[in-house]
Amino acid sequence: MNLQQARIQVEALLREDIVVDLYERRGYRIVSRTEATTRQLFGMPEEPTADVIVEVAPRRAIIAEVKGSDIAHALVQLRNTVSYARRAYDFIECKIFLKTPTPGGDTASLRGGEGEEGRLGFIAMRIFNRFFPAEWLLLKHPEGGGRDFVRIDGQTVSVIFGPYPKI
Repeated sequence: MNLQQARIQVEALLREDIVVDLYERRGYRIVSRTEATTRQLFGMPEEPTADVIVEVAPRRAIIAEVKGSDIAHALVQLRNTVSYARRAYDFIECKIFLKTPTPGGDTASLRGGEGEEGRLGFIAMRIFNRFFPAEWLLLKHPEGGGRDFVRIDGQTVSVIFGPYPKI
């Protein structure tokens, strides 16, 4: 591992801690804060897995992935995790926390990453006015399937830009 890779890993861990702290301050139960714990908890094989699982109420959870920018890989991680967490939770929200600063407009283009789904990237759409930066809805890129919301298990995926607001 080179110095740049080590820096990126440390930065990612710090951002994961910030996300966990945000949810802990709201009084939610942190079920898992690492991919390894998530795999062990749900009996998952070694596959891409989400970073954080938060229980907000009995049978209700938030599955969060903290990313630099690769939305397509985040969606793979979230979908894999939801398929196993579904046994324990009836309602699951999926959120992607990005290190990218909150954009100024009402939509933002996001690069997708590798794979067919991420080929053209995605669009994030602000759902509240610009003075309330919290969560943005994730949409497929217009050239890659219209402006359909990205959904996992029926729920629209949301994006939270950094620095992370108090959610």
